Amino acid sequence: MPKLSIMMSSAESLLLPLPWRRFPVRQGGAKSGGGKTKNNKSQAASSSSSSSLDWAPQAAAALAASAVCAGLWAQKALHPPAEKAAWWNARSIHGAAIPSEAAREQELLGSLSACGLRWEEELKLAATRSWSGVEFAIESLVASNATKTTRTLCKAIERWRALGALEIGARTNLRPENSLSVGKDVGVSAPTYLGRPEGAVRLTKEKEEEAFQRLDQDGIVLLRDLVDLEGIRALRKKLRLSAGSYLDTESQHEFACPRHVASGDLLAASKNVELPPEPSIGRRHLLIRGTELSEEFVQPLLAPLMPLLYRYFNELRPQGFPACLNRFDEPGSSSASCPPRPFVAVSQILITNPGSVHQIWHRDNRHPGLTILLPLTDIDDEVGPTQLIPGTHRLVTSGRGASLLATFSSFFSAGGAVAAAPAGAGDALLYDSRLLHRGMANSSYTRCRAVVAVRVDFDDTPPPGSTTLQLQVAKAEGRLLHLLGTFYRSLPTF
Repeated sequence: MPKLSIMMSSAESLLLPLPWRRFPVRQGGAKSGGGKTKNNKSQAASSSSSSSLDWAPQAAAALAASAVCAGLWAQKALHPPAEKAAWWNARSIHGAAIPSEAAREQELLGSLSACGLRWEEELKLAATRSWSGVEFAIESLVASNATKTTRTLCKAIERWRALGALEIGARTNLRPENSLSVGKDVGVSAPTYLGRPEGAVRLTKEKEEEAFQRLDQDGIVLLRDLVDLEGIRALRKKLRLSAGSYLDTESQHEFACPRHVASGDLLAASKNVELPPEPSIGRRHLLIRGTELSEEFVQPLLAPLMPLLYRYFNELRPQGFPACLNRFDEPGSSSASCPPRPFVAVSQILITNPGSVHQIWHRDNRHPGLTILLPLTDIDDEVGPTQLIPGTHRLVTSGRGASLLATFSSFFSAGGAVAAAPAGAGDALLYDSRLLHRGMANSSYTRCRAVVAVRVDFDDTPPPGSTTLQLQVAKAEGRLLHLLGTFYRSLPTF
């Protein structure tokens, strides 16, 4: 009997930690005389109370998890996320040659001549060197004063001249980027867009507004067939990007991914650049900001994007350029009262080699700005496209309640993180610099992805705009939201 009692006591002790078998361990045989003593009763009551307390946090956690799952399921049932192709189709804006827009621009340039403003010698030079967005300011002014266009425009030009808004003397002289100039203005020029040839591809004002709304809501927009293909061809030739990555020769074409991109060819394409750094395995970044390669081949590709870029910055920073140009009627206004000015913070050729790994989740900047990706090759899911989490640019803005609501509206409409849609030469992917994103792994064996990456920020909030702690927080945010999106997509729908 003693052995049996010891064995039972040991078995009960082993089962004690299990939540469904919580009871006091017997310290001996039953008391003689029948019934329980007062001490035994108090021990039983204490054990019952302890068991209830042990269960409380577990039950609360289970209920909370059930409520979250039910809420996510209800959200998906009522508002099912779009398929990837459909989601991107709704955020793809197509450019086209628009003769009426070209005629309107020529008429506008004629109005400038009537005001005594020399386009080639004065305004174009100021627009190129100052990044003031004066072209956008002129268009906005004319659109808001259609009945008295010339008179209003001439008065505005007089004010801009008097206030020094068209001066370029203080602009930084162009110089190649180095380790000491990271995040600083090195004098990269701004492409001009007024007066382009009639056959140049443009966005209508309606499509430009639609693209702006997508950028504002989701932080992402894909512009199709807008970038000059001849410029892309010239840049590919300069970089010696050879086509032909597919084993099937019938599928080869002009913009196919090359099998290999030699660093020597990249260095030969541009003077005064260093060996491309490789911040993550399989990714090479050729830093070309401030070089002749950037000025002659890359910056002109941005011309059709500039109206949208200035439109976005006009709303992001009302106190800076170009918004401040049309506020000179306000008392005390001057060119010195709107110092924030856009500038090119990053310009690079990004090569993603076969076998490259995922980047970490990150933001390009915690402050307002735009990142522009111009494919030089075909991009699909195999070669490591950019993966983005829609709406997350709002997580670092003021008004947290409204920002969270808008963030998750965009997030759930996409079903979580989305990889960039298949794209190619002539397309442009634009996203807010505050958006959480990462480059995905290149799972191919013989295809290199090549893109031009340009970032435009304000000069008073250069990248990265984050502390080391904030970078780690962004990494954790991306991971959590990616997991949430994966779980959300796995929920059944009925």
